Amino acid sequence: MENLFISVDELLGHISTVEEDVGSFTYNAFMTVQKYISDNNLVVDDELTMALQSQDVIAQQLSATMDAIKSCREGISDFEAYLTTDIEKAKKDLDAITSKFQDAITKAKDRRSAYLGRMHNQDDGDEVEFF
Repeated sequence: MENLFISVDELLGHISTVEEDVGSFTYNAFMTVQKYISDNNLVVDDELTMALQSQDVIAQQLSATMDAIKSCREGISDFEAYLTTDIEKAKKDLDAITSKFQDAITKAKDRRSAYLGRMHNQDDGDEVEFF
């Protein structure tokens, strides 16, 4: 069972690293576009504004999934500690850890829905904050 947890933790660690890389690439692309617009005194139309806001949403979604992965990894670590000290306690606490994972998934899905909802149903007063 320990090998399973190690494999899952390694996989989640890899996913986190990839997400950090993608977040960095997205931020750098956003900053490059913003600098180009500023340096060339370009007017930002609605279509470009939507594209820039979409990049911000991508960054926010990556942050949400990174939080969920962190929570999962912490749960795995806690469960591994239980396994080494008290197998019966570990079995009882599995439900609690599962609940934490489910809460993390729900939170991540809610954050996604909120961001997507803002992007698809924007009012004139709605704004998406940038980095």
